[in-house]
Amino acid sequence: MKTVLVALGAAVLLAAVAVSAAAVTSLLPSPTRGVLTAAKEFRVLSSTATASASLTVNGVVQQTTCRTRGKTTFVSVAGGGRLVIRGVNVRGSGIPMALLSAVADLAGSHQLLVHELSDRLSHSSVIIDGTPTIDGRSALALRLDNDGPRVDLLVTQRGLRPLGLSYRGAGVLGSSTLVTQPLLHRTSFHPGC
Repeated sequence: MKTVLVALGAAVLLAAVAVSAAAVTSLLPSPTRGVLTAAKEFRVLSSTATASASLTVNGVVQQTTCRTRGKTTFVSVAGGGRLVIRGVNVRGSGIPMALLSAVADLAGSHQLLVHELSDRLSHSSVIIDGTPTIDGRSALALRLDNDGPRVDLLVTQRGLRPLGLSYRGAGVLGSSTLVTQPLLHRTSFHPGC
């Protein structure tokens, strides 16, 4: 009899805990469409790399290629400019200082994009900022900036593959078209960024 009462008490306690957990869970906010899209985009960015980009900055067209070694991205700009990107820190040569952050963003370094998207999420759950059409294809504009220059990552609506970026800052207007590729072998030194 004592065992039956203990078992019955345990069952009642377990049911009470389950009801309480369900009540607490129902009070939690559901993730927004922007947060869910950002989570999917993190997966896409970790499995692809930008092989090259065609940038237009203040009306001047430039081509870039990049390579990654560990957490550092090396971007080469046709005409001799170079960038070294580690996290959100950018150093450059052969590129005017006023254009450095624009060229860094528009080159499409996935490590930099992940940092900027993470930072955006820590400040706002509003990520999706429009649905432009790019080369006849529906896209999503994912807002990356919080303060400072306006930066949008343009991705396909299906699959969220990066297509390009737009940049609008004080005296700087730019856009890029990205050529992305699957990241087949995650090594410390690989083509693309």
